[in-house]
Amino acid sequence: MLPGAAGPGVLLSGLVFALWWHRPAMVDPVPAVVTVGVHTATTVFLLRGARRVGDPALVPLVITIQVLAAIGFVLRMRVGVETLGSLAAYLTAVGAGAALFSLGRSLAAADRLPEGPARNRRIQRTNVVLLALTVGSCALALASPVDRGAQIGLSLGPLHIQPTEVFRFCLLGWIAFRLRAPSDVPRLWGAHRSSRAVWMLAEYALVPAVLATLIFVKLSDLGPAVVLFIGIVGVVVHVTSRWRYAAMATVGFLLLAVLAMIVHLGVLGERLALWKDPFYRGGHGAGATLHQPGMALLAYARGGVLGAGPGLGRVDSIGLERRNDFILAVLGEEFGLIGTLLTGALYVLLLVQLFRLARRAGEESWLRAWLVGLSVMLAANIAWPALATTRVLPISGITTPLLSAGGTSMLVVLGIVGLAAGCAGPRPAATASFPVHTAPVVPAAPAASPAGRRPSRSWRAPALAGLLAAVAALSLLHAQLLAAGPRLDRYDPGGGIVRTERATFDRGRILTADGQVLAATDWSGQLPARRRSSAGPPVGEFRPSSGSTSASGLEYAWSMQLECGSPPGEDRSGPHGALGRRCRPADLRTSYDTRIQEAAVRALREARDAAPGARGAVVALDPRTGGVLAIADDDDLATSPGTPIQPGSVFKMVTTAAIDPARLGGYHLVPHSDVPLPDGRSLRNFGHGTCPATTLAGIPALVDALRESCNTAFALVGKDLGAERIAHAAAALGFGTPGSAPAGRSACAALGLAPRGDDFCDLDGLPLAVSSIGSRTADGRPCLVEQLALGQACVSATPLQMALVGAAVAEGGELRPPHTVAQVERDGAVLWRAPAARPRPAIPAENAAVIRDGMVAAVQAGTATRAAVPCAQVAAKTGTPEVGADPANLDNDAWTVAFAPARDPVVVVAVYLKAPPGGDLTGGGNAAPPAATVLRTALVALGTADHC
Repeated sequence: MLPGAAGPGVLLSGLVFALWWHRPAMVDPVPAVVTVGVHTATTVFLLRGARRVGDPALVPLVITIQVLAAIGFVLRMRVGVETLGSLAAYLTAVGAGAALFSLGRSLAAADRLPEGPARNRRIQRTNVVLLALTVGSCALALASPVDRGAQIGLSLGPLHIQPTEVFRFCLLGWIAFRLRAPSDVPRLWGAHRSSRAVWMLAEYALVPAVLATLIFVKLSDLGPAVVLFIGIVGVVVHVTSRWRYAAMATVGFLLLAVLAMIVHLGVLGERLALWKDPFYRGGHGAGATLHQPGMALLAYARGGVLGAGPGLGRVDSIGLERRNDFILAVLGEEFGLIGTLLTGALYVLLLVQLFRLARRAGEESWLRAWLVGLSVMLAANIAWPALATTRVLPISGITTPLLSAGGTSMLVVLGIVGLAAGCAGPRPAATASFPVHTAPVVPAAPAASPAGRRPSRSWRAPALAGLLAAVAALSLLHAQLLAAGPRLDRYDPGGGIVRTERATFDRGRILTADGQVLAATDWSGQLPARRRSSAGPPVGEFRPSSGSTSASGLEYAWSMQLECGSPPGEDRSGPHGALGRRCRPADLRTSYDTRIQEAAVRALREARDAAPGARGAVVALDPRTGGVLAIADDDDLATSPGTPIQPGSVFKMVTTAAIDPARLGGYHLVPHSDVPLPDGRSLRNFGHGTCPATTLAGIPALVDALRESCNTAFALVGKDLGAERIAHAAAALGFGTPGSAPAGRSACAALGLAPRGDDFCDLDGLPLAVSSIGSRTADGRPCLVEQLALGQACVSATPLQMALVGAAVAEGGELRPPHTVAQVERDGAVLWRAPAARPRPAIPAENAAVIRDGMVAAVQAGTATRAAVPCAQVAAKTGTPEVGADPANLDNDAWTVAFAPARDPVVVVAVYLKAPPGGDLTGGGNAAPPAATVLRTALVALGTADHC
């Protein structure tokens, strides 16, 4: 094998092996082996041709191109588009480059001929061909349809050709010919250059601006037009050595582009909106999806300096266009800042070699001007994706040469390389006829050259390309290092943005705490399928498709654990090395309990049977650990109801928690049948009774008020406390309150959960709506503290939130963060276990004791007697919020929050039933039976009672 041929082949083999080692499911062995073999053979073939030419600059050029092609193969393999068809497209592009190499040799030879008829005839034929190709590709570009800024081109075998890219290639050549062809060569279009400044301005500034604007108007997208424009500017700067023409052309293009945008924005309007706000645009929450530009920025941030490693990133979260416009974000996440900068260095090396080869043509050669323009255009084509995916420029459908899946891009790049290589030649001593100068020779300007034109300075156009490369490198540095931490903290604070990679069914099971299967892959049919328990708790869904993977819940948030067994957050903690851990499926064991879950489902069904048309939710959790034991609900009422749910009298637990512990025994509650409100209405007790009753012997007044769920007593307590103190107590229990900024994030922090936007918390992948206290009612009236104290009108709460309030009471005022995932395991070995949740004081211990006593009294001789079970002492609180738009015809929903055994709780249950329209669930009559059923089954399941 030729020296240097092993480098690209070894690199490709090593990267493919690393990808296979980390994620075996992502590497199809046959295409991978064929790709490595064909790529290595092609490298040998190209290096042999380079040695025959005899120019030492060609060997590093071939190696650079093949190294970039190897990186592109692996990236496309990573995102699932690298097939044998893609390999055929690569070979076709190599063939096109070889053909253009022969053309370049011919053009260089014609340029070196002495002046005369033979030279003029050859150059004239070139003019005819260039003009024909320019006009033909322009006609195809204008005739091809455009969909959202992407041109639908022509399919030629394995290549998908976009006529606009071919048009740009040919147009630059014809412009270079117009500006630099010898004066004695006949023109097919227009006269020779005039020395008048007005004509120079038109030719050097106005024409490029108009051409670029036409491309912009056709595609309704800025990127392709700007890339062409920069290429033309490169030609102009090279030919004239005057920056003022480039400046005038830029001003003209901007004015014309703004005018075109005023007339018709098209898809560019969406691009600019995404550029302004690349993340959520207009608000975000559990149901919102990040836009692709925002996902790319987060991918860069996750990659950091060293990257996650081949196959270990979460690049599917970038979206479908990760194979084209966003391929650099894939590179950035998996290979880190070092990988992107090294790849950028390869591109810089490629451009340097192209500029050096262009110098092989004469200083006044039109071929040299063409190659300089193409090289500058290629520099813009390389820099734009880096600048767009890092938010310096808007996304505009520009693919990264040699890395993306675009066939035309590869064809154009290898065509430019072949054309430039055609100018190569042996060292000066090896040729006698047409020596190749190692430094540019500036011949005398021809007589017909424009007046006042300076000799060309070869550094000006490369300086333009270098400026683009420097800006791109700085933007990558900012995205992957400087801005990485703040962006992750804001948009992915818990590392929860996860997608199943490459839509594979090879993933572990989701289990309950006692080993029952909630979700697993079924391999029994012709095609694998993901099955889940119909009556189980919410674990989400997994639906792979050819375009993208749809997943939710645990299947989404814990996909890296199900597919790879990686501990949560490990993909953000640093690199794993070329031979780090392998990605193999693992099981996810949750905190759900099978028998309690079955009891919750059965209890909810019985409640619906008792009240036809009602909907509801049952939540059970372990107050000692914070583990969620069961969730049964209709329409996500347990965690993310579509409309706010008023907690009613169960919120009196929070109101009691707000009382100063020193005053608990000193409250003197005078019995009332109603309390007048500031708006002229009256607040009454349930059933229009008077309460609290005369205090029973040994029972404090507050306990008695809780036992009877006395509205008038708690209205007066609320008036005494004030809204601010009640809101402070609620905030400690995880409610969002007015004045906290933002309220949702503060509430999630109080619960020990990561926020999902401003309105949801992330409960191990389950979106938990933030319960909150407002300052106004739904109809816009100011919130009254008397209503607030009763959980009416101004308060919204989920059943899970009220279960957490009950858990804090059950644990003597301490609250543990809730969780649904206990551990990740494989073949009996525990790979990761959820850390023990540290309790946090949420209610003063004295207040929690009073609330507990009141709940026990309510079961013994109060509003919650139907929650009693014979095997254990139960503590329970009921609530019946009045809801509805018509004050004269309100519905009565029903709540029960209970825990048992009352003195040593092992389970907390929250039950919510939403009344059907016009329905009445007064007194919690239909709420207590479900709570009792769940408690009874839970106690038996936990082994704390034998006679339930």
